[in-house]
Amino acid sequence: MKLPFFFCFFFFLNDIYFEINGQCKNNANIWQSIQKLDSQVETNKAQEELLKLKKLKENCLETKDSVYTKILHIIGRNYWQYGKIELAISFTKNSIEINENSQTPNYKHLALSHYNLATYQLQAQNLNEALSNYLKSSELLTAIDYLPDLNAESLRLASSLFYLLGDYQKSIQNADKAIHYSEKFSEEYMSAIAQKIQALIQLNQIQAAETLLLKAISITKKTSPNSLMLANLFSLYAESSIKKEDFSNAQKIFQKSLIIHKKLKYKAGVSQVLIAIGDCYLIEKNYKLAIKTLKRSLIYSNENNIYRYRALDKVALGYNYQNLFIEALKTFQIAFSELIKNKKFENIRKNPELKEIKGKADNEVFLDLIQHKAETWLAFYHHTHQKEYLQNALETFSVADKMVDYMRQEHIGYQSKLYWRDKTHRLYENAIEVCYLLKNYEKAFYFFEKSRAVLLNDKINNLSANQLLSDSDQMKERDFQEKISKYNAELDSETNESNKSKINIQLLDIQEDQQRFIKGLALKYPTYFSFKYDTSMYSIGQFKQYLLKRKTSFIEYFKGDSANYQLVIKPNEVNIIKQKPTDNHFQYLIKTSDLGKRVIISQDGEFVPLDTLRNTKGVYLLNEYAFSHTYSAQYLLRNAEKKVSGKWFNNFIGFAPVNYSKSMALPSLLGSDDALSNVSSNYFWAKKYQKEAATKLNFSKKASDYKIIQLFTHADADNINKEPTIFFVDSAMKVSELESFGKFNTDLLVLSACKTNVGKIIKGEGTLSMAREFAGLGIPASITTLWSVENEATYQITELFYKYLKAGEPKDIALQKAKLEYLELNSKEKQAPKYWSAFVLVGETAPLNLPGTEIYLYCGLFLLILAIIIYVLVRPKSQKATHLSNFTN
Repeated sequence: MKLPFFFCFFFFLNDIYFEINGQCKNNANIWQSIQKLDSQVETNKAQEELLKLKKLKENCLETKDSVYTKILHIIGRNYWQYGKIELAISFTKNSIEINENSQTPNYKHLALSHYNLATYQLQAQNLNEALSNYLKSSELLTAIDYLPDLNAESLRLASSLFYLLGDYQKSIQNADKAIHYSEKFSEEYMSAIAQKIQALIQLNQIQAAETLLLKAISITKKTSPNSLMLANLFSLYAESSIKKEDFSNAQKIFQKSLIIHKKLKYKAGVSQVLIAIGDCYLIEKNYKLAIKTLKRSLIYSNENNIYRYRALDKVALGYNYQNLFIEALKTFQIAFSELIKNKKFENIRKNPELKEIKGKADNEVFLDLIQHKAETWLAFYHHTHQKEYLQNALETFSVADKMVDYMRQEHIGYQSKLYWRDKTHRLYENAIEVCYLLKNYEKAFYFFEKSRAVLLNDKINNLSANQLLSDSDQMKERDFQEKISKYNAELDSETNESNKSKINIQLLDIQEDQQRFIKGLALKYPTYFSFKYDTSMYSIGQFKQYLLKRKTSFIEYFKGDSANYQLVIKPNEVNIIKQKPTDNHFQYLIKTSDLGKRVIISQDGEFVPLDTLRNTKGVYLLNEYAFSHTYSAQYLLRNAEKKVSGKWFNNFIGFAPVNYSKSMALPSLLGSDDALSNVSSNYFWAKKYQKEAATKLNFSKKASDYKIIQLFTHADADNINKEPTIFFVDSAMKVSELESFGKFNTDLLVLSACKTNVGKIIKGEGTLSMAREFAGLGIPASITTLWSVENEATYQITELFYKYLKAGEPKDIALQKAKLEYLELNSKEKQAPKYWSAFVLVGETAPLNLPGTEIYLYCGLFLLILAIIIYVLVRPKSQKATHLSNFTN
């Protein structure tokens, strides 16, 4: 890395000279003094004179000008040079504050001060503050088109900090921008490439990482053989081999990196490579050699504490795997003591508090430390059967869970969020096991719920927060979300690395604009953030009340690596069932007889058509249970409080394109318009868009205001490389486009289309389907499909469902009765499950109390009675008036 301070100072000096305005009679003399002092070798003596000049300027009783901010800037830099970091930060912050509040801020100077401040904060391990200032420096340098190489360096350092904080997608985006501003094949350029590769590896985008790696290694071998850059690239190549489980190749490549680091006497690099090699030994179960190698790495780790924490974590794991639990726990405590200065963690039960760790170190390292410590307590229990160790494990897992919440709020990149949902799945598996062993059902319910659909609940929180905003601010936020979703979708489908980099830069620009916009909302709407970042959870007691009111039972599944768990909640009973991964996942459901007639299922991953399972007598469970599904119990409870607003007569809207634009090459859905007419006849003032009227525009403009939305159309959701899509007569609508809709005032969405509850499955988050995206827009219930459905069966079951819904049945009962009646009405051939079992209800089951067509009768009767009353009141007066008139004559 260059020495940016002297480089920056040259430009700073040049600009300041021409800005001296003569307001203070000593200004020119002060400027000459600054020049002389800056050239002095004796920093301490120069600093004393600079402090005197600062005092002199303050005694002028003038507006503090750019010369004054320059003095503060140099004083701060000098304090940094001889190790007084806090003073360096204080003076540089003061320089920035005065410059920013000036009537004519000097943006060049401001950019350089932000860069310096970020560097000081990074040295003080204030990672979040350092990141903020590197980004601010880049923002200013970009705006004034100044010092592109320094801009590139700011962005690369920001990229590395995003990496440390666990937001790997943002790390990639900032690396792409750094590459954009760097001179090709320069030091900044290659460093940014390496940082991008590192983040790609973490996100398991190995092919893209290795494509860049091979090019970078080839260039570096020619331009800088035996350089630190080449050593780092070798290490990254070895890490990609580990991801592919090619450990022997990884070891060979790590040795190449180690030789270069030792030759250059770069201790931090040696430490990093030894940790990686030790980790390979751990994976290969060569624990003694692993610990020996990792302890060697500690000797070299003083230059970079992050490597030290990683090494200590791996050493502790090595002890754990050998059943040396006390040694493992003591090692974790050493790491915490070093991580949190001025605090000792000698008691092995003691855990750090989240506030002590925020922004202080690599988020992933701390999460690993606290999670691995909890797992050590659990392993200690299995070895000794001491129940107190389970309680220690539970307390430690709770700290890890809080860390996950903190990281989720900090992460902006969607791919990063998905990565962490996958990574934390094991954490929740082990936490659930602890609760199972303790029979702590309250905490078990909590961890079950934290293991699923958290990003969906975050989206609903964001929707609630947005309701506090003005219409114009809501439109701005929706516009940001729409663009971000569009770019994320493009990233998912793009395979060309160069094109991906361009999309990343565009995405980053939009996200930065959005973050600035959101920060501004805090001042205008003080309660906005309490809704947006709400991490509160409903309790198991509250959920049992919900079930009691609906006379319903609930089963929540968790698929782990070593075991599967089922949390069974009835209004007056709770139980956890543990199974081997090879056991029949639904054995309990098939054999039990006391679940009642209505059952809510929360799957872990894909939805399963439970109607088609057979009980011990060989009868479909459809005959025993009215099933509904949910993304989580929290999703149900949040929607139970929802009150749909809107016009009282906007009860039903339906779309049936029948035929489609030739460019879409879709078969006609003949009869879908008739089916729509039939179901819409159940509701007063129903709105129908059939054939040419069933356009994407009409759906976009009208649908969100109606309590029931019915779609008879095609959908495409079974390609994991493409986002789910639904089709209208003229064009397709992708999931990402729904971001622009805002909140739906809808109680029920019926997607009578193929595969609307199918999509990419993310461990720890569920199926990213079309139906789920609608759920994220505030729709509490939907009827969706799990596979391609036959047209006539679809129309028939949908019409029967509305028949029972109109009769006042709950949605789950209405769907169950519709399927049962379908089976009664159709031949044996049409009774196969493929015709009727694809339809599932997801979400709220309560009946819909909407006015039906009988309101016509009531209105007609009312008008007739009104006419009679008018006739009775008016006609006698007319007769009386006629009689009097005759009498007079």
